[in-house]
Amino acid sequence: MNTQLGKDIIRKEARNKVTGAAKYTNDIKEAPLLHAKLLTSPHAHAKIVSIDTREAEGMEGVQAVIMASRINFVCGSLLRDRPPLAKEKVRYFGEPVAIVVAGDEQLAKAAVKKIKVQYHLLPVVNSIQEAIQSKPVLVHENLIAYQKMVDDVYPVPILIFVTIKKYEKVICKKDGITVMRC
Repeated sequence: MNTQLGKDIIRKEARNKVTGAAKYTNDIKEAPLLHAKLLTSPHAHAKIVSIDTREAEGMEGVQAVIMASRINFVCGSLLRDRPPLAKEKVRYFGEPVAIVVAGDEQLAKAAVKKIKVQYHLLPVVNSIQEAIQSKPVLVHENLIAYQKMVDDVYPVPILIFVTIKKYEKVICKKDGITVMRC
């Protein structure tokens, strides 16, 4: 039986790696190569009042500044409920608002910093108690209009479908939460 355990083996790529001659994916520069950077929301829930991209678009080497007005579709694995870029409002911290495409990465980063977005902050939901209030904060106002990707997902708040049967009775009501027993 021929084994290589305990023996030195010279690897065919070793010389290139130790001399610095090896080529990695990051070393390959195909011309022309463009870089994209995202401008993301610093707020969890806010209305987008205005976006000023003029300064970023005027920078030499910036190829495009893309905003939601140029994108007309929504994404999502269970529900088609997420636009690739925020349109009219942001629904979570870090939601992409704009994309800058430029000739190099540093220029794209600099151009993102030149975009001015004015937000009107909206209330956020931080607990289950806040979510089940009689007038909760709606993050998705058009929930019923979203396209379902799977049949088990129903895009309507579940509380609408709760029915109380005759044999159920209320045990206690505390802090607006009703506990029932059969």
